[in-house]
Order: sequence, then C-alpha cells, then structure tokens
Amino acid sequence: GIGTSCSDRSRVWFTLSRGLVNEIYFPTIDKANSRDFQFLVSDGKTFADDTRNDMHHEIQYIDDRALAYRLINRDKEGKYRIEERIITDPDADSIVILMKYEPLTQEAEKYSVYALLNPHMDNSGWNDTSRHVRYKGKDVLLSYQNGIYSAFIVSCPVTNFSCGFVGRSDGYTDLKDNYRMDWRYTEARSGNTALIFE
Repeated sequence: GIGTSCSDRSRVWFTLSRGLVNEIYFPTIDKANSRDFQFLVSDGKTFADDTRNDMHHEIQYIDDRALAYRLINRDKEGKYRIEERIITDPDADSIVILMKYEPLTQEAEKYSVYALLNPHMDNSGWNDTSRHVRYKGKDVLLSYQNGIYSAFIVSCPVTNFSCGFVGRSDGYTDLKDNYRMDWRYTEARSGNTALIFE
C-alpha cells in the first residue's frame, strides 16, 4: 500500500508491505526517512515475535476513497492479534497509527508489546543521530540528519525505551537475544540507528 493525505498541508507519504509500515517520506516523495516501523511481542522467556517474520498479515482500506489502511497482524499460533489504523494528519507533517493489541489467550494477556522504528533520515541509514528527550511529560525519541527531524511518540504509558545501533545495541537485537529488554541507551550518534518503546 501507499498512503498520504488529501490535503496539501501535509507533506508526508508512506508505504506498507508484509504487515508493517516501510518508508515514510518527507518533505518530498523522494525523501525516505524510515526503513520500517513494526511491533514486536514477547513473553519475556521463550520468544520475541516480530511483525515481518512471525505474524500473518491482512490489509484493508479504511475507506475506498482514502489512502488510509487497516493492518491486521495475527500470531501464527493464534495467541494474539494486532490491529493498526494508519493515516496521515491532513493538517500536519505526521503519520498517525492507532494500534490495538488483542490477547486471544490468557497467557497472551501477560505479553509485552514493543514499537520499533528504524529511521533512515534524508534517504540514508548512515550518519543518523537518535536520542531521547522529554517533552510536556512525554518520552520522545528523536532522529535527525541534514536538517530533517523525526519525532517518535507513543500515547500509552512507557515501561522502557532505547536508541541503539542496528545489529549491535538496538532494541530488536536486545529482544531477540533473550526475549526481554535489558539495554537502555538514551543516544546513538552518527550511525544506522533504531528506536524502541516498550
């Protein structure tokens, strides 16, 4: 899928595949500022599922007249589902994802859910700087390069967060290592970074 707003006040576009948001473009359609955004689910002991590889995917239009989507990702063993509604704000340069985690078994009620963003600022995965800040009482993970900035914010209470380098100190690597978040880094400078919220 590809999505954007019907308003010319929003300069954000996005693409979808394999159950997740891929590239987010800003300020023009040829400037990708993310590689992918996905959710991960873990029991903290035996598994850490990621959207791309460990879930069944379904995509629907929210409305046939809009480039806005509903993604439904289901655990391959039927333990939980994640539904996302993905839109762009018609009055601002932002993508909005309304996400609902639905446990389908009693054990799935205890799982932890993570939101993972891999920025690729200004069409590049290299030389990005990402860091944590507090703004109006909220945890915000910022990424920037060459005067282009991205703010990653979640509305639900945050248990943990981290900014790390892909394949070395990022949240995905941390979760796949032992199925829980042990690392917390508040900054990753000049590299291929990834950001995570628990």
